[in-house]
Parts: sequence; C-alpha cells; structure tokens
Amino acid sequence: MLKAVIFDLDGTLTNIAFDYKKAKAEVISFLVSSEVNEKLLDETKSIYINIEAAVSYITKKFGEERAKLIRKKAFEIVDSYERQEIGKTFLNEGALSLIQCIKSRGIKVAVCTNNSSYTSLSILKELNLLSLIDVIVTRDDSERLKPYPDPLLIVCNKLNISTSEALFVGDSIVDLLAAKAAGMKFVFLSKESLPQTKEIVNNFHFEKVSSLNEIKKIVGCVS
Repeated sequence: MLKAVIFDLDGTLTNIAFDYKKAKAEVISFLVSSEVNEKLLDETKSIYINIEAAVSYITKKFGEERAKLIRKKAFEIVDSYERQEIGKTFLNEGALSLIQCIKSRGIKVAVCTNNSSYTSLSILKELNLLSLIDVIVTRDDSERLKPYPDPLLIVCNKLNISTSEALFVGDSIVDLLAAKAAGMKFVFLSKESLPQTKEIVNNFHFEKVSSLNEIKKIVGCVS
C-alpha cells in the first residue's frame, strides 16, 4: 500500500534556475586545486558524486579533518549558486495539482533534495508548497547524499513507514541510484530518452514519464 510519495526538488517539482554546469565546473576546479586526483573527477557526473569521490580520496590521503574542510568549502560554492534560484524558480506543469491529489487520498508528500535546507525551504515557501509537504530532507540532514540511499531512508524514518510503502519521483540518474539502493519504487521524470547505463538496466524496474501529470495514474489519482 502506498503511504508516501517523495519528490526530488530541482528539475522535478521545479525548474532549475541556477547555472548547474558552471557550478559543477567551479567545484571541480576547486577540488583539483585542493590536491584531489583529477582522474577521479568526472564532468559528466553530478556535483554531489564528484564531491563524495573527492572526500573519499582526501580522507584516505590526508585524513578526515581535511576531508571535512574540503567538503564544507565545496558545498559553500554550490550554495552560492543555489541561492540564485530563490525568486527565479517556478513550479513545473502539473506539480500543484498532483500534490493536491496525492494529499486528498491521504498519502503523505515529502521532498528529498541535495539542495540546502535554506534554499529548499525558501523556494517551497515562495511557491506556496510548504504547507503541503509533510517531510523535507535536504543535504543538511544527511552526511551522505543521493545517490546514497541515506536521505530517502531518513524520509521514511520521519514518516514512520518502510521503503516499500513509498514512491520516489526524480529526474536524474542520482535519484534513480538512490531509489535502487533504498529498495524503493521509482518514477523517472524525463522528456529525453534514458542512457542505457549498467546501473539502470541491472535488475531494477522503474516507470518513466515525460510529465508530472502522467504520475496521477500511477498513484491512483485518475481511473
């Protein structure tokens, strides 16, 4: 029985207002200047995967304290870009009606994002969604971020449900991998064809939709 629908924020419920590509480039440049092996960093992967790879490397080579400092400074760069979203972000088509429909069925609604708490709460408040969200988990709530399952597990713990009772909706490979690791049902929101990576096809079934409106049928909002 479905008890909760968990949404990613950027790219899923809302558009991405900040220059993600530029933010990633600056973070990678900082990590390289901090003596992270450049071969471990990959511009095709998410900011968060690159930061975690760097933290793991720095921990092994220079110790945990330096790794924590590098992680903190890297996320300060991300935060400076994220805050540009506030006041510029808008809801993706169908987001409000989908959430309202889910709530009307007695199903909880949560947000699980790698954004900061400040940015997430500011955007949700600005878009008049805050009162509709039962639980919000951001990067400030978990030591490990998506694609690790930890943030999703925290959501389920806060809602007092099992992962099998939740559905996660996201728009990236990072989201998919987090759902897979958590053992959670997943809906991939994308208008693009999905890259056939090993992670996707390796015994993990998920739904793919091109719009939020299509999710209404999945959660039982339409017959």
